[in-house]
Amino acid sequence: KAFVKQGMVQGSGSRSSCPQPPSVKGAGYADEFRGWYDVQGCGQCNDYCRWIGMSGPGGNPIDKTVHGNSWWSCLFAGSSGNSAAGLFPAWPFRKCASQGEVVATNTATTTTKVEYEAKSGKTCEIGRA
Repeated sequence: KAFVKQGMVQGSGSRSSCPQPPSVKGAGYADEFRGWYDVQGCGQCNDYCRWIGMSGPGGNPIDKTVHGNSWWSCLFAGSSGNSAAGLFPAWPFRKCASQGEVVATNTATTTTKVEYEAKSGKTCEIGRA
């Protein structure tokens, strides 16, 4: 299964398991990295991610996910509200060409809990209060 925020749809590889994309309010800073991703691993690019905060965009989220008082944040399909600062200590996801794009769930667009922990060096506890 894909590593996702607790409570989100987990990657079954079936497009029928993909929640509806969010209403994008606050598109974030205009840069080449904002856009649609398959963070939840359901097989469709329905999660909108971008830089938000007071320090401007931070560049490629693969390099860092926090930039001063800005952070890489996502609006997850099937939910509302921005993801919190620090939710992503590492960013292994590939940007999609468009919203709703169908992607293979066995590519670099998803990562397992073990792969995520190995890359980030942190224990996977995302989604806990």
